[in-house]
Amino acid sequence: MKYSVKIRLYSALILLLSMMSVLFAGDVLAIKQEVFVYVYGNRVEFSNCEPIIKSGRVFLPASEIFDILGLDIYYSEDNNKLTVKNNGNTYVLSVYSSDITVNSREVNIGSEPILENSEMFIPIRAVGSTMGYHVSWDSQNMTVHIDKGRKQNPMDGTVISDEYRYQNYNGSYNGFDVFSNGENHFCMEILDISDENCNRYSNIVNNFADAVPEANTYSIVIPTASEFYASDAKKSSYLNEIASIYDGLHDDVTPINVEDVLMKHANENIFFKTDHHWTQLGAYYAYKEFLSYSGGYIDEPEMFANQTIDNYQGSFLGYLSGTDGYDLMKDTYDKLTLYYPVGNYTGASYYDVNLTQYIEEMKGINPGFENYDCLLEGDYPIEVFKTSINNGKKICIVKESFGNAFAVWALNNYQEVYVVDYRKFNRYGGNIENSREFFISDFYDNVKFDDLVIINYPVSVENEPELNALENMAR
Repeated sequence: MKYSVKIRLYSALILLLSMMSVLFAGDVLAIKQEVFVYVYGNRVEFSNCEPIIKSGRVFLPASEIFDILGLDIYYSEDNNKLTVKNNGNTYVLSVYSSDITVNSREVNIGSEPILENSEMFIPIRAVGSTMGYHVSWDSQNMTVHIDKGRKQNPMDGTVISDEYRYQNYNGSYNGFDVFSNGENHFCMEILDISDENCNRYSNIVNNFADAVPEANTYSIVIPTASEFYASDAKKSSYLNEIASIYDGLHDDVTPINVEDVLMKHANENIFFKTDHHWTQLGAYYAYKEFLSYSGGYIDEPEMFANQTIDNYQGSFLGYLSGTDGYDLMKDTYDKLTLYYPVGNYTGASYYDVNLTQYIEEMKGINPGFENYDCLLEGDYPIEVFKTSINNGKKICIVKESFGNAFAVWALNNYQEVYVVDYRKFNRYGGNIENSREFFISDFYDNVKFDDLVIINYPVSVENEPELNALENMAR
């Protein structure tokens, strides 16, 4: 009889756990783990609450860490707001809000303080960076370092306004979010880049620079359209995540802030509504910003011969197939405007790092595709363009598909342009078709490029196969 009771109790427990797994599926639980925290090089202990890891971010008890940092704080239990004063600035943090009020200006940090046992916990990297501290996270040793004075970051001072947002949220379909503004629908990708992957990506870019010390290395991380157009309730905050990546770069890497210039042109056709990519015009503004660091001049876009393909519908229509999101987006159309390089050039594609396994002739712009593949004719392992720009300059662009629109503009400033898709090498995704090896140092020895640009967007920075492929190439 007792055995039967035990069986019934065990079955009930299994049923209860199963119900809980259904009820809480999709929730990301806060996990209390042993995390070592160093402030100004000294190990600190927390007397009341231990650090928490949630969604790849480290949260520290606000009252204790601010006290350790020697900051004046005031907490209001009525509205769960914490006021912090630091270096003449006043910061107001709210539980479950990713907006921090800095003096009279609101800044979205992309992650919310949480409440645990009546204690506010703050995402230390996002909050600390906003307050001017240099915060780093070592995931292998579970260690946070907080130091005075972040080095100057190109993302500092960038403000993302809400002027062009699509405030009506229609829903998420196959992981993609659809919005409307009363006239059009707009599909977007929204995600967070974890602290761990911010740190990992920084290290990967640093490894690229270390592998080719004679080249100039540049890092460009492009936000998705959600940074500028998603509703207030759903908007992303890549600004702080990209700033964290750039904080981790060594001095021999030049980070490029493209968010600021894209924000200034957000009223223009810089992102597609029906495709996850940016437009060639959006890439133009980023490329022009890059030239301000690398040296060079490019005419305004209207000075280039161009062609517009109307009624374009891009990748999202395929991703949304079979969902209500498709029905929302099916009557939305984009303009695909192509800008042709000046001068003459020849193009070819290759399978291998030594440029001996020829694939076919390539064009920088091919309108025959009538989609995003018009740019560079899509994704090839290596594309090589030799132009009539007789200045001896060579550029290597390591990219995923976002880099295609950027790379076309380089045909206007460089004598030789090398475009490398890291997803085609080093067994990317475990695919045997991508089994050819490619190390950036070998490629440099082969072509001796002057400038190296590593360009990606948040989905690739957060995606394990992409990170693995980049990591394998950065040597």
